[in-house]
Amino acid sequence: MKSKISISFLVPTSIAVLLTILVALSELSLETYAKSSIPTEARVSGRGFGDKTDWVTLDYAKKHSSEKPIMILVHKTWCGACKRLKPIVAASKKIQKLSKHFHMVNLENKEEPEEPQFKPDGGYVPRILFTDKSGKINPNVMNPRRQTKHKFFYPGVDEIVEGMNKAVTFWDAKSKTEL
Repeated sequence: MKSKISISFLVPTSIAVLLTILVALSELSLETYAKSSIPTEARVSGRGFGDKTDWVTLDYAKKHSSEKPIMILVHKTWCGACKRLKPIVAASKKIQKLSKHFHMVNLENKEEPEEPQFKPDGGYVPRILFTDKSGKINPNVMNPRRQTKHKFFYPGVDEIVEGMNKAVTFWDAKSKTEL
């Protein structure tokens, strides 16, 4: 006896499978497009801070600083606080989403620039710095929960997201005054 598969079962199942494939392809296409706009030589690995974020070199970010602000993450491989921050940043959907508004720079160990502007209140790690359109560190964007020292230390996602939002707000305000 031949079994017949009900058409009423096949159609909804086929549509569901097709929609799942289309959604996956659209997300893949968007991710591929976003990554393709950054030259291969300008990309760097997430180094544990998330490979879904488009990390770029500091040189690339500086050359393109008039396009969007730069978020600079300075860390060391031996640093305990840096190690604790890595999986938190890597897993954060909020940071991944906001990262599209920044040139994201990930400086590890000896990549840290020697210029004093990159150590506005000391050489501690990790620290997160945000720039203005000229590529200079914006001293107005710091962790508001750290008023006295280590003002550029962000121990968790909420603080980082707050800093990112503040940096975008400063950027947008500056852009509007230049019109």
